[in-house]
Amino acid sequence: DEHRMNRLGSFAITSEDSHVFARASGDYNPLHLDPLAARRTRFGQTLIHGVHGTLKAIDLLLEKHGASTELLGIKVKYSRPAMQGQHFEVYCHTSGLKTRLEIFSGGRRCHMATRMVWARSAAEIPVVAPTEVGGRTLFECQGFHYCIYPRRGGRWPELDGPEDRA
Repeated sequence: DEHRMNRLGSFAITSEDSHVFARASGDYNPLHLDPLAARRTRFGQTLIHGVHGTLKAIDLLLEKHGASTELLGIKVKYSRPAMQGQHFEVYCHTSGLKTRLEIFSGGRRCHMATRMVWARSAAEIPVVAPTEVGGRTLFECQGFHYCIYPRRGGRWPELDGPEDRA
């Protein structure tokens, strides 16, 4: 069957893991971090950050199939709350450059990456040039240099040396 899901592995996210993720992401929602506050919600306990669970599933995928590619796009649906300390099982189906990931706990699906599109190499990702403002593309503020890019998919141009940065 061409749509058969293959088991990638499993993971769990502890309270400590959620605190580390909150520091990295800046998401300090008490629903993920404070058992007392979470107990007062309809869920009754702390939930994992949805993105954290998705990233753990992608880690399992990359461990299994190698990390020699780049993710071009992803669409994720969080269908059920996922509690801290639960055991999660990850399944995937890949067809060409598209992958579908599903995360289950207790036999029920909680997360689903419905569409993940991969590039075979960085060369397949289009280069997006920085926006030109007043004839310039490189700006400086308080000793920091920066560029402004339009909001669309792609990657920044690779710069080999100072002559390319003017």
